[in-house]
Amino acid sequence: ALMMAKGVWGVLCFALWLVSVLVVFVPQTAASGGGVELDVQADHIVLKSTFVHAEFNLVRPQLDVLRGSFHANQPIDSAVNLLNERPDNLPLYRQGIVLERDSLEGSSNKYTTFASSAGASPNMTVRVISNTAALVSVAISGVVDSVTDPTVTSTWFLTVKAGQHHLNLTCQVDPLPSKATKILSVRLALYLAPISLYGHFTDRGVMQMMSQPDSLMASDASLHRFYSLGINGSVDVIIPQKTYSQLVLLDEGFAHTGLQVVLAGRIPKTDAWMSSANGWPTASPVTLSSNGYKASLDIYANNYDFPISAVTSFNEQGESPMNFDELRTFYTSTYASTVGTIVSYYPASQGEVGATLNMPLQAYTYLYNFFDPDSFFTIGGLAYSGEPFLWNEARKILELNMNYMLPTGQLPHHFVFMKPTYIAISGATQTGPNIFWILSSLQYVRGSGDYAWLNLHMDKIELAVGFLKNMYNTSVQMLNSPGSLWIDVFIRNNFTSDSNAIMVYLLNEFADAQDLLGNKVAAAANRKMASQIADAMNKYLWSPTSQDHYVTQMNLDGSLRDFVDYDSNFLAVAFGIPDTDRANKIIKLINNSTCRAKATYVSLKYYDAKNCWGGNTGDSNVDMGRIGWAEGHARRRVGDLDTYLNKVVAPVRADLFRYTWLYERYTCDGQFTHNSHYHEYPEFLVRVITEVSYGITIGLLKITIDPFVYTNSFIYSMGNLTIDFAASKVVVRGVPGAQVKQWTVTHLMPNKTYNLVSTTSTNDVSVKQHTLVYPAAPITVKTDGTGTANFIASIGEQVITS
Repeated sequence: ALMMAKGVWGVLCFALWLVSVLVVFVPQTAASGGGVELDVQADHIVLKSTFVHAEFNLVRPQLDVLRGSFHANQPIDSAVNLLNERPDNLPLYRQGIVLERDSLEGSSNKYTTFASSAGASPNMTVRVISNTAALVSVAISGVVDSVTDPTVTSTWFLTVKAGQHHLNLTCQVDPLPSKATKILSVRLALYLAPISLYGHFTDRGVMQMMSQPDSLMASDASLHRFYSLGINGSVDVIIPQKTYSQLVLLDEGFAHTGLQVVLAGRIPKTDAWMSSANGWPTASPVTLSSNGYKASLDIYANNYDFPISAVTSFNEQGESPMNFDELRTFYTSTYASTVGTIVSYYPASQGEVGATLNMPLQAYTYLYNFFDPDSFFTIGGLAYSGEPFLWNEARKILELNMNYMLPTGQLPHHFVFMKPTYIAISGATQTGPNIFWILSSLQYVRGSGDYAWLNLHMDKIELAVGFLKNMYNTSVQMLNSPGSLWIDVFIRNNFTSDSNAIMVYLLNEFADAQDLLGNKVAAAANRKMASQIADAMNKYLWSPTSQDHYVTQMNLDGSLRDFVDYDSNFLAVAFGIPDTDRANKIIKLINNSTCRAKATYVSLKYYDAKNCWGGNTGDSNVDMGRIGWAEGHARRRVGDLDTYLNKVVAPVRADLFRYTWLYERYTCDGQFTHNSHYHEYPEFLVRVITEVSYGITIGLLKITIDPFVYTNSFIYSMGNLTIDFAASKVVVRGVPGAQVKQWTVTHLMPNKTYNLVSTTSTNDVSVKQHTLVYPAAPITVKTDGTGTANFIASIGEQVITS
């Protein structure tokens, strides 16, 4: 009866509103292309630009339509509504963004929820503040928490600016004269259509959740960014000032996902997912402040599955000059998958990273921080993001594993219920955990510019390298490996081609770190060892029969064992171990593989049960993203652009764009297999596109810009790092850190003299700030006959002009 009464009252209020609402207009200036528009109708208000479309319902006061468009030339009216579609059987008519109150009603203290969407107050007014092509802004006053029994009234200020991808909602909430009701909460609630939520909390870490039925989690932490994605669209929320008392994350209850910005009241139990019955009904009554409450939210809308607030490359018109397919790949991969595997919100789980999203549990439940090589790809995605918040997450992951390094230098393979184990799930002991933790540590430093961290922990990195070098056989001049590098179920040991191939890369990278910190003697020794391993591989592991690949392993007695492994051979080609003739023979052999649907298959010969640990053949007939990374670099070395684009990158990228989340593996014929919502394939794309397509390497000693795909021109922009490349002019800004480095830039005009102009640059990187000063007078750089320039310069802004 109460609900029916409220429904009748709502209809009555609507009738009253039609004749009594006050609308104050200002003259409208016609919006030109790229401008914004305001349309005030009898029952709703529309604020629209080329990038965002929002509608406020004047009959059921709430924001109930939010659409976004990444591109100005896409019709925004056809974009999906990112706010929750209201089920017809819910009496409060909540849909989207609404003012709510929870209270205990009557002598029985009945728990009751009220919402502004139940009906409009007859005192509601609309005032148009600005209506120009550059800015539309409107204030809606008299929005109450309950049309029948109001305890607060509010004014909603809605603003959309030309060239921006967000709506600003500023809400001023004030208490009405005292009521006898016991108020538990007053809040702004956002009910969203996308299916996976992500909370980035500045003082805690990351929380991701999806498919958790009727569940919520209250948090007292400060929000860096909230976003929800997964229906061909994303909503993200930035709250510049913490004026809220609490935030509540919502999953699979009233809406697919949501966020409550609590202005008054709090759920007593925080930091735990619980049913809605264990949430607000357990709160204690509060007394509303006579000063009222204010919250300001920047609400971003995108018609693609990544948070648009993370994009840093927009110009004044709101467009990004970066190739959109590459930008979409980067942000979808990183923010939908990589970030979703991080489990760092809880104090006890700082530095935890899993293999899949929480749905609501992760695959390999309670197993974390694999560096065989899973977390290597995760660190790569975080490092390339250009976002300091995510760099900090990478650092925490590295430090968690480092804290459990044994005195021998051996690092954990992974954690089980946060207890370290040093062997794989299969039971094998691998070189991978040490190799990929070391490479990840160096990549974190290269990506973030946190040289202080490198200096602080170099002794640990040296100890981890020492564990591997203790496997080095001085007679054979290769590592005697106890197990496989990165496919734990495969039985590989002794002088294996996989571990030795990547050691050539690792030792050279590690030598750069030693050089950077002034230990040049040790650096030279490690570079020599890398060269010796490469020579030994060519001497002992090159197939003596077919003469077209490196064999799986040489045993201690000199005998050979061979499955014609694609992974180790691609690694060898990628890191320059074979000469050009041998590299081409390897590629020709693998090109004849029948398993070429996706990147990249494991081996020519099948690893049957007797050649797998525990008889586990689960990875014997699959493609792996990690091998795709090696193949990408190998294809680049032999100049095979067609295969790289059409076989390595394009099929996986097509699945990313179609499904957003990918599986752990592909079958030989390109079908998904193993665990869904896995991190590796999206991260493989981020790596190869950065390192191969764009050819960008920010090294510890050297910066290389050597594009494989974009040889004529490109703009790359992630975080502060921007590279605007063309044959006649190259501009580089925001390289993290503070060093003078060797630079190599290719695909310039051959035999041409360029001016190199360096400017003073202040880069806010991680926890440090560097001011870089270089002589103001330009110096000249001359390219060679291939159009390659080599020079030494600081990492401030570099402008190379012909």
